[in-house]
Amino acid sequence: MFKSIKIKNFLKFFLSTLLFSGFSFNVFAEIKVVTTIQPLHSLISNVMGDTGKLNLILEGTASPHSFTLKPSHAKMLQNADVIFWIDKDLESFLEKPLKSIPKKAKVVHLMDLSSLEILKFREKNIYGGHDDHDKHNDHDKHGHKEDKHAKHDDHDKHAHKEDKHDKHDDHDKHGHAHAHGEFDVH
Repeated sequence: MFKSIKIKNFLKFFLSTLLFSGFSFNVFAEIKVVTTIQPLHSLISNVMGDTGKLNLILEGTASPHSFTLKPSHAKMLQNADVIFWIDKDLESFLEKPLKSIPKKAKVVHLMDLSSLEILKFREKNIYGGHDDHDKHNDHDKHGHKEDKHAKHDDHDKHAHKEDKHDKHDDHDKHGHAHAHGEFDVH
């Protein structure tokens, strides 16, 4: 939560600086911001509120690792006043297009920000994960005891004995039309 507040404060400061610096766009015009991925879009959206137009490039389940820009995305980038992205390792599809956008757009490469604290990759769950699966391996409480199934091992009560079938040859009357000696699916 603290890191989220830190990022939000930075973004508020950054956007305010853009608005009141010598940044070349009409102050009364709607600022056009482009973000690449949903988490970044959400952060910027919370900071911007309704002060401008925020566009997202990767929508839905699109992966930034294998994404290809469409002409509509290229147009978004061309018309943007500010573009937020993480880095070329995550969004490699943006590396070349960002070199060809107009100079009016301010490109914010988040991995280059000195005020951003980058956390190391974690192998373990730091939020008290649920790793005690061995404790819950006693499924007998759920009615799956082996001895309960043992009661039903005498399926002869349910089986169709040969002598009973010999008494009546018209198996169709009770839905048992099968030849003797073949596999019975009942």
